[in-house]
Amino acid sequence: MSGAAGTSGTPDGPDERPNSPDSPGTSQAPEAPGAPGAPGAPGAPEASGAAGRPARTQQAVRWLASAAADPRACREEWERNPYGVALLPAGRLWDLLVVQGSWGRTTLEVLAGCLDRPGPVLADFGGLRVGFFVPTGTAESWVGTGVRCVGAGGWVVTPYPGRQTGGAYWLVPPDGSGLLTRPAALELAMQEAAARLGERRAPRR
Repeated sequence: MSGAAGTSGTPDGPDERPNSPDSPGTSQAPEAPGAPGAPGAPGAPEASGAAGRPARTQQAVRWLASAAADPRACREEWERNPYGVALLPAGRLWDLLVVQGSWGRTTLEVLAGCLDRPGPVLADFGGLRVGFFVPTGTAESWVGTGVRCVGAGGWVVTPYPGRQTGGAYWLVPPDGSGLLTRPAALELAMQEAAARLGERRAPRR
């Protein structure tokens, strides 16, 4: 994607480290019907593990928490925080690319149509922004307009996988395998999504 280089650091939205991790957000926005990872999306039932939690959810929790300097403290924060979120550092296991909501959701539609499963995807309070988990180093090298890049030194407000929260929520939850969206595939999907949105907004003659 051509244009000015995306900014890195701690931008607005799901990638921003808030002044107070417990600051209230808006009410929980519903997951997109039928989107990958959304409740009710097609998929085989998962085997349950400890405490009746699906095995994949447990794997996802372990994977996400491993990005924290203290994984146990991360798990405790998920349980203690009234909004069910924890702050995790970008740049260790993944970077985050954040785009405006409608562009992000359309990009996810494109990715879902060409990949078996994209990497984890977050939406912030109210779904105004969508964040794609990508390999580390992507935030530093990404070139493109309209994309906020969160890498080393940035923080991500991350909900507990598989739970309803009062703020940020998963459009595609992590599966614990470490799967991330490839930057090249994401760039192509963003371009296609931008074209689709342009067609929808073009005046009819």
